[in-house]
Amino acid sequence: MAARAPDSPGGIPGHRHHSQNTGNQQPDIRKAHEPRKPRIDIYKLPLDDPDTYELLQRGDAKGVFQLESDGIRELLGSLHAKGWRLGVATGKSDRGLTGCLVKHGIFDLFVTLQTADRHPSKPDPSMLVTAMQDAGSEPRDTVMIGDTAFDMAMARAAGCRAIGVAWGYHAPAELLEAGAEAVAQTTAELEDLIDG
Repeated sequence: MAARAPDSPGGIPGHRHHSQNTGNQQPDIRKAHEPRKPRIDIYKLPLDDPDTYELLQRGDAKGVFQLESDGIRELLGSLHAKGWRLGVATGKSDRGLTGCLVKHGIFDLFVTLQTADRHPSKPDPSMLVTAMQDAGSEPRDTVMIGDTAFDMAMARAAGCRAIGVAWGYHAPAELLEAGAEAVAQTTAELEDLIDG
């Protein structure tokens, strides 16, 4: 999640109310209950080895190593420097999220961390609404970036912009069907879409 405070320059024009009907269909929640392949623990893999990335990219662990993807740290730093207030709304636990952000040295970039420990599962907008409150932002000034149809549906339910990323769990077509205004193929494209 990236949000601009109401007094920040470059806010996103237009106003949407929380209760606005976007006309988008909810994602197929049956997919959440389908069996998944075992997750790969990236902390035990040699991340400096190119073969590791190739294996991860072919497997079902794409989203697990997103902070190791090209340009993610730089993108977060750039958004932070531009005045975006960054937050996380994730199905992960507090402990797992905090450990990951600390390990990657980016914990201090975020003003809010919302997890499944304190909120209903996505696409319920609770964690995103709380993140906006913590960031002092309105839905019209907030962008939810995600890799699942549930992220996109959550953003729409909260009245925010929704931008998908092509390097995650769900295919770009699924993200668009769930309400993404666009799906970024690269971090450079993602930054352009956020600043849009």
